[in-house]
Amino acid sequence: MIYKSKQSYYELLYRAKISWKKTQKTNPKSEVELVKKKREEINDILFKNKAGIESGEIIVFFLDECHLLHGDLTGYVWGQSKIRIEVPITNEKDRQTYFGALNYQSKEFHAQSHPSGDGKSTVKFIKYLQNKYKNRKIILIWDGASYHKYGEFRDFLLEVNGDKEPDDWSITCILFVQICSPTESR
Repeated sequence: MIYKSKQSYYELLYRAKISWKKTQKTNPKSEVELVKKKREEINDILFKNKAGIESGEIIVFFLDECHLLHGDLTGYVWGQSKIRIEVPITNEKDRQTYFGALNYQSKEFHAQSHPSGDGKSTVKFIKYLQNKYKNRKIILIWDGASYHKYGEFRDFLLEVNGDKEPDDWSITCILFVQICSPTESR
C-alpha cells in the first residue's frame, strides 16, 4: 500500500510505537558476570572499611579525567535560563584535560586542569588530593587507563605504600578491572 501523505506513515509508525531517537552505543565485549563480580568486590571493600570511611579516617574517591577537543564546548548544557554559560578557552584547537574526583562520603567534588592525561598528571592530581586530606588513607576507584596502573603512577604507589600490607596502604587504587598493587600490575 502506498500513501500519498507522509503524515500517514508517521501515524503508522506512531501506532506501532516506533519513534525517531538517538542511538546509544554498547560494548559487545562487556561481560555481565565480570561487572557483577567487580561491583561485589568494590562493595566488600567499602563495607570492610565502613567505620573508617564514616569517621573520615579513610577517604574514598570516584575519579576520572576528560579530554576536551575542538568543538566539544559548543553544544548544549543545562543551566539557569537567565545566566549565560561560558567556558574560558584560550585556543579551542588545543586539547584540554581535566581530572575530577568525587568524595564518596561528603559528595565534595575536586577538579583540576592538566596539560595531558598521563602518569605525571595523574600523580600530580593524586598528590593534590593527598594534600587536601592530610594524614588520611585514600581509596581511589576509577577505570583502567594505562596511566592509572603503570609507569609513574605505579612508581608513586610504590613510594607511598612501600612494602606495607594492603590493609595498611596509604593509597589503594581499585580499577574497574582489578586492584592496582604498587609492586605489580595485573
